[in-house]
Amino acid sequence: MPLWAHLLSLAHGLAVALLSLAVFYLAGVLLTPRRWQAWMRWPDSLVAGLTFYVVVCWIAVSSRHIPVKYVTLIFAGSVWALGSIRSRWLRSLLAPRVSGLPARRWLVDFAALYVLAYILIRPAAGSAFLPLGPGDNIGLVTYARYARQLLDFGTTNIDLAVFDYLHSPASVYLLAWQSLMFGRDPLQAAMPTLFLCAALLGMIAAEAARVVFGLSRRISMAIAGIVVCGPLVRWMLGTYGLAEFVSAAALLYVLRVVGRAVTESKKRSDYAGPMFPGAMAGTALLVFAAPPWAGWGSHVLSGLAGLLSLIPMLSLFGLPGNAPVASDLSVYVRSAAVVVLAVVPFLWAGVARAARGWHMLDHLHVSDTDRRLARALVVYAGLALILGNVTVQAVRGPEAVRRPAAWRQLHEASGLSFRALTLKVADEANGLSTALAMYYLPGRKAQVFGRGVSPQDLSFDSVSKEQPIFVQNFRCEGAGHRDTMFVREVGCLLMAPPSMTLDASYPFNQTFLFLTYDRMTAREQGGRWNTRPTLHMRVTADPQRAPLERELFINLLVNPFLPEGVKPQRLAMKWGSERTGVTLVDEREWFSLPVGSGDWKGNRVWTLPITIDFLDGRTILFHEIALTESPRGTVVSQY
Repeated sequence: MPLWAHLLSLAHGLAVALLSLAVFYLAGVLLTPRRWQAWMRWPDSLVAGLTFYVVVCWIAVSSRHIPVKYVTLIFAGSVWALGSIRSRWLRSLLAPRVSGLPARRWLVDFAALYVLAYILIRPAAGSAFLPLGPGDNIGLVTYARYARQLLDFGTTNIDLAVFDYLHSPASVYLLAWQSLMFGRDPLQAAMPTLFLCAALLGMIAAEAARVVFGLSRRISMAIAGIVVCGPLVRWMLGTYGLAEFVSAAALLYVLRVVGRAVTESKKRSDYAGPMFPGAMAGTALLVFAAPPWAGWGSHVLSGLAGLLSLIPMLSLFGLPGNAPVASDLSVYVRSAAVVVLAVVPFLWAGVARAARGWHMLDHLHVSDTDRRLARALVVYAGLALILGNVTVQAVRGPEAVRRPAAWRQLHEASGLSFRALTLKVADEANGLSTALAMYYLPGRKAQVFGRGVSPQDLSFDSVSKEQPIFVQNFRCEGAGHRDTMFVREVGCLLMAPPSMTLDASYPFNQTFLFLTYDRMTAREQGGRWNTRPTLHMRVTADPQRAPLERELFINLLVNPFLPEGVKPQRLAMKWGSERTGVTLVDEREWFSLPVGSGDWKGNRVWTLPITIDFLDGRTILFHEIALTESPRGTVVSQY
């Protein structure tokens, strides 16, 4: 994949992430009392703003089913209006914060963690593919489906979802917000939102290491890097654990608020920081990201046992190792993963704090240079762990799934007035193809047939403009008519039953939904050969497209390829309503079967069975089949 495509995707996602964080940060500053500002740091304002946005979305969706696209516009407009009203105070407050060296360092640190998360996954980029990651991506598309449904309709009623919307409402709201800056396409915003949450988790971990344990920026960022690239985070990145990242960041923030309050109260007796409001905001965000009523937070110990069966203990702390690939894990295991993600940064920070306070070097009387080198070992160890995890992921990590961007063309059919459809997909019935089709055709009910069902085995009686059928990896020419919509590289949407039409010839070296047969070879340039002494065939026609109530002819173009001196091939046939006959073929020629309205069976679409016995035991090549009003060749003699 071209490097420029990754660079463009990376730059776009990073810019949107910074803009989103800036809006939430500004909202938090404007919505909190002025007297708290002296005690608040960047995570406090950001979490407060994000929590307020999530609560507003929850109220709007739960009470009035207001589309989230309006909620986001009102939220952004309110932040802009409040900022305009309090612009003088806001400039005096923010100018020192955003113009100094700490702000520039924060931007560099966040960008570094975002890029690190991106490198670990390397999602599909460019205009030729959908922006998917490794793994089955079904969870990713399900989040995107909920976000699109909430954006456009304010409801959460989607069919064939692999998890419920209440699994993590906050994650869906955040994805919906992000999608506004990706052309209102939640699928396009899905991976950048995941990287944002991973980088934000690392930044909160670094902030906690600084304010709670008093560590330097280098050591704090080394801890953040270890957390972001560890096997546990790589697993969540690979299986699209958006809810886990948001929950872990919220829980880590709550621990940081409590830890800071304890640390500051020991240093200063007059500390009056807003611990309770900060803890409340973080807890509220945690509740909406991992709702207890959805099973989060219960049986964490049993979930930890399940997590340890997937990831070794040392790998949970960031040591290089393989990341699991399973995505269909219980909520108990996921709850344990959230707790581990929030606790591990504190454990690393505690180890670094203990190492910094180790006075053994004082007894060895080493030089100041050796002392500085020894104290930098934590940074070096962190860099070694980061490089080790990146190497393991590069060598053993799965590649991103490649699905053609032509899937987006299916969205053009979403404007049609049908409420239900049938899906014939090339993978499992509940797989990625089903999820993508349901994403680009929102608000529909679907009946799905997977790879175990061939297109010829489907029933087309109910196919119509009100209930079409989508057949993956199938060209619309095989429908026999033009009431279709072809999605290049993806499949065909049929809005009428497949049918033969008058005077059209259909070659056997193509696949047609109205023509089924058994005991024939794979297609070749000239057609197909029979493989057994008896061939069963069935043709389907729509009485609305062909005058089946009249006398017609089914014509077959065949070639026995007989050597010189060999007698003509005898074919005995049964078709329609107990019609029988025999014909002889000795060269490439047409023969015709007369059919009337009594020979067809069916209601909405009519079918005609044909059985051919090869009496001489030889094979012949079938070239074409056609439905006509007059015979194209020798009419089969009936008896």
